[in-house]
Amino acid sequence: MSIQFASEKLRKKIVFLICEYKAILALTFNLKPEDVEKLDGTRDRVIRQSTRKELDSLMRHWTGEVKRIRQTYKVCASPESLAAFLAKYEDNPDYLLEVGAYFKAFEDPSLVSPQFAEWPRHAKIDLKSPHLDRGFVEIHVIEAEMFESMAAMFNDARKYHEQYKASGDKTAAKYTVALYRGSIFAAFGLLECFLNGVAYDYFVIHEPTLDDDIKSILTDWDSVKNRPRYLQLKDKISKYQTILLGQKHAPLQPTNCPELKYLLDQGVPLRDAHVLVRVRRSRARNNWF
Repeated sequence: MSIQFASEKLRKKIVFLICEYKAILALTFNLKPEDVEKLDGTRDRVIRQSTRKELDSLMRHWTGEVKRIRQTYKVCASPESLAAFLAKYEDNPDYLLEVGAYFKAFEDPSLVSPQFAEWPRHAKIDLKSPHLDRGFVEIHVIEAEMFESMAAMFNDARKYHEQYKASGDKTAAKYTVALYRGSIFAAFGLLECFLNGVAYDYFVIHEPTLDDDIKSILTDWDSVKNRPRYLQLKDKISKYQTILLGQKHAPLQPTNCPELKYLLDQGVPLRDAHVLVRVRRSRARNNWF
C-alpha cells in the first residue's frame, strides 16, 4: 500500500469521525455556530493540508473525542446512521426530528434532556431553534397545532356572527359560515391526529411484540399487500382502546358515552356531507346531474 493511498484513507476516517462528533453535538442541542465553523475548518484542513504525522495525531484526537461524547450521552446509533442524519440536518434548514428517533439513537435519552420522558414519540424537535442557546427546545405536536387552528377559526366565527347580527353584513355572514365549517373540519382533524399519535406511540414502543394484524390497525398500512389500509373513525376509536388497554371490549361505547354517540351520530354525517360528495343518478331520466 502506497503512503499516499494510506494517507487518503486516513483522511476519510478522520473526516468521518468529525462528522460523527458534529452529529452528536447537534442531537444533544450542543452544536453552536462557533462549533460549526471550527469543525468545518478542521475538516477542510484535514482534506487539504495535513501531513501524515498531523493525520496520525488528528486520528488519535478525534477517536478519543468521539469515544468520550458517546460514553457521556450513551449513544448507541451507528456511525453510518449518524452520518445520514447529519446530511439531512445540514441540507434542510427546516429539519425536524421525531422524538422517537432519540430512543433508537440513545440508550437513555434523559441524559440529553429529562423532558424526553414527557414528550410523545411522534412529536418533532426543531434542532435549529434560535433559542437553543438559552436551553429552550421547540417541540412540534401536530394535535396541539390542530387545536390552535380549530380554536382560532371558531373564535373568529363567533366574532363575525356577532358582526352579522349587529349589521346584517352579508360578507360577515359568509365568513361566519366558512369559519364554522372550517372549525368542524379542524375538530375532526384534531381528533384524528390525537388517535393517530397515540397509536403511533404505542406502535414504536411495542413494535417487537405486535403481530401483523395489530401493526396494520395501528399504522393504517397493510404490510402483506404493501398498501394503505385505512380504518373508519368509529373503528379506530373502538380498536385502539382494546389494543392499548389490552381489553376484549372498548370501555367507551356509544351506549355509555353520550359524547361519543353524538360524535358518531351527528358529527361524522355532518363532516361526510361536506367532504364525501356523491353523484346521484336521476331515476326519472337516464342522465347525471
